Amino acid sequence: MSYYWTFFLSILLAFAAPCCAGSVSAEIPVTQVVLFTSGVGNFVHTGTVDGDAQARLHFSAAQMNDVLKSMVITDLDGGTVGGITYPSQDPLAKTLQSFAVNLSGNPSLFNLLQQLRGSQIRIEAPETLAGKILSVESRQRKVSSGAETTTFTEQVLNLDTVGGIVSVPFDTITRIRLTDEALNRELQQALDTLAQAVDRQRKTLAVRFLGKGPRRVRIGYILETPVWKTSYRLDLQQDRFFLQGWAIVENTSDNDWRQVKLVLVSGRPVSFVQDLYTPRYLQRPIVEPPGYAPLKPKQYSQGVAPAAAPARSMPKEAASVGDKMIPNKALMGRTFEETDQEMTDIQRGVMAAAAADKAGELFKFTVSQPVDLARRQSAMFPIVNTAVKGEKVSIYNRAALKNHPMNGIWLHNDIGVGLSPGPVTVYDGGTYAGDALLGSLSPGNRQLLSYAADLKVLVDSSEKSDQHLTAVKILDGVLHETRLTAWTRTYRMENSAATERQIIIEHPFSPQRTLVIPDSYAEKTDRFYRFQIPLGPGKQESFKVREERVRLHRIGLMDMPVEQLVYYAGSGKISPDMKAVLETLETMKRELEVLKAERRRLAEQSETISRDQDRIRKNIRSVGPASQLGKRYLEKLNNQENRLDQTQKRLDELDRQIDQKQTGLSDYIAKLSVQ
Repeated sequence: MSYYWTFFLSILLAFAAPCCAGSVSAEIPVTQVVLFTSGVGNFVHTGTVDGDAQARLHFSAAQMNDVLKSMVITDLDGGTVGGITYPSQDPLAKTLQSFAVNLSGNPSLFNLLQQLRGSQIRIEAPETLAGKILSVESRQRKVSSGAETTTFTEQVLNLDTVGGIVSVPFDTITRIRLTDEALNRELQQALDTLAQAVDRQRKTLAVRFLGKGPRRVRIGYILETPVWKTSYRLDLQQDRFFLQGWAIVENTSDNDWRQVKLVLVSGRPVSFVQDLYTPRYLQRPIVEPPGYAPLKPKQYSQGVAPAAAPARSMPKEAASVGDKMIPNKALMGRTFEETDQEMTDIQRGVMAAAAADKAGELFKFTVSQPVDLARRQSAMFPIVNTAVKGEKVSIYNRAALKNHPMNGIWLHNDIGVGLSPGPVTVYDGGTYAGDALLGSLSPGNRQLLSYAADLKVLVDSSEKSDQHLTAVKILDGVLHETRLTAWTRTYRMENSAATERQIIIEHPFSPQRTLVIPDSYAEKTDRFYRFQIPLGPGKQESFKVREERVRLHRIGLMDMPVEQLVYYAGSGKISPDMKAVLETLETMKRELEVLKAERRRLAEQSETISRDQDRIRKNIRSVGPASQLGKRYLEKLNNQENRLDQTQKRLDELDRQIDQKQTGLSDYIAKLSVQ
């Protein structure tokens, strides 16, 4: 075993060389981090290189797909990017098999030298010999010691030297050197692959810069990062509310951030992962020789002509989020009440550490000072610290709380920058009032927040519904009826507080219903109407919401029962002409029903006679037709035959009359068009 390690170490030490000869290693640190609320971050490295240089960046295997998809490299001062190299994701054995010196399967020195047959080498054994490997073999060797002879297997290297073929036992070799430079490079690359495979999760990406003299360079890429979060504090004790927002940032990378420009972008750009790192092998088709393969039709997808790109203008800068500065009171002579008030004054001693601006269609917060954040550490930065417009309201939603509204705020974003979603801790009257949740809020929009139950306002709601026929018409033999369904919900409210309440009622919205009362609303979402009702101190109010839905039904007159015709004829929602038509239809259908009823009765009677005749015939066969009883049966059978003849004649007449009535009814209905 010691010989194998001696061999590998000697090869590695003798022929180890940098993979990119002539390139100087360059350190290019992270200088900017842009974090998005979509769970990705844009990392930018900037630095300087001199002449031909190489920068090495380290990533985990899971990050390589994002890096390969998004990396942008620039040489800012006239140089060029020479290329990017990184270890393949091929299975290790497959990669090792691709080299001229195959190290897959942990080959022994014996097997490795077998691969190198014909190669020029130099060995020390301990005499220095140079030549080509002729072969390696195992042979039996006998060693005598006194009267005993021991046989063992000896491995021998056969070398073709200038002086002839020399056999060198393996156990005498102390060093082997390959003198073929091409084989040396292949061996070195195979050894590098083995070394990188020790840490399969750590991948080194090498970027080469080519040029002369010192130059500025930049490398940027996208990586998956934790979503940066926002938490807010909202003070309601001022005439104009005061909002303070903090950004929570995590550095989950393996690198410390030192003097990094940190930018926080509020928005959700589309981002996805595609496997670009794993090599893909396709099954190649078998192609017939020319002239044998039949031509196949090809369907081309429809194309769209490109539109002329309009000139892009830079967006105007949004107003930065200001810092509201409040002069400190003198510490001398403070009362206890003043001290308690100051404990909940969120404005004191805090300034926004980030400037707000537009980033295309998104909003960004740029931290004013360079950030130092050690790896696997988190930090908070104040990004909003300003007065904001809003009004106190009481929000009633029957599904959320049946008998009381919620204390809330209608927050108006008039600060010129979008607000990211996050929790809001509300302070009112110098104390904690509750927690709320803020969704994404664009400039110029408003949003409701609720933070506590308003127990001083009692709400009771009840609903009733009714349905009635509103119109009937006949077109092309089809009756069209219109029905109106109405729902009325009454909200009864009582305010026992000493101050007025602005009640916001969230009433469920249904796209199938039309709002009738009231004729307007304060706001509508995809789920709710919002109505605003002032409710004075000690007052009671009732607020009604009425919705209607109109439904149209079509019914074929030919199949309509008589009872339904009577119902429509008696309705007060039809014209006199319609009533006359319906009454005529009623008469015609009744006459038809009388004929059909008689035919059913006669048909049943005929079936009864036929069954009785079968019984009589069996009796005649039993007693004989010449017997007295048989003669009676024959007389009865004759009478029944006469009745059957009469019944059949009437059935035929009824069929004719029914057919005439149905034809007449059908013709009458087909021509009807009555409003």
